[in-house]
Amino acid sequence: MLSRDAQLGNGDDLVIGQFEHQGLMPVGSQYTQQKIIKLPPRTEGRFTLFVNTDATDAVYEHTNTRTNVASPAHLVDVTPIPYADLQVDTVVADANGVNSQPLKVTWSVSNQGIGNTNMVEWRDTVRIARDQAGQTGP
Repeated sequence: MLSRDAQLGNGDDLVIGQFEHQGLMPVGSQYTQQKIIKLPPRTEGRFTLFVNTDATDAVYEHTNTRTNVASPAHLVDVTPIPYADLQVDTVVADANGVNSQPLKVTWSVSNQGIGNTNMVEWRDTVRIARDQAGQTGP
């Protein structure tokens, strides 16, 4: 379940998967589930994720009042599409240039986002300025 307000069961929860467990569980045993869950369309925001075992209270647990619910130690951010975040990592340039002569410039760019770029082509711009802030032109 995903919850917008970190409170389970107050009406804003979004059930994103339900999975049946088959078989008895002997005392002291455990099981692990791993699922890839497709989120509903237009799901977006910051959520608390809850896993609730025996969500319908089918298993008799006598007077056990411990919770059947747990969450990861972080919020889950859901974006409409995974996005790129291009960053210029390094720039290397000749220390001296001569008017009307080539100036060698090399740079590297990395994608620090959570998804691929949505374009296969874009433009990098190289500018020269008199100050490091790039406020004063040549």
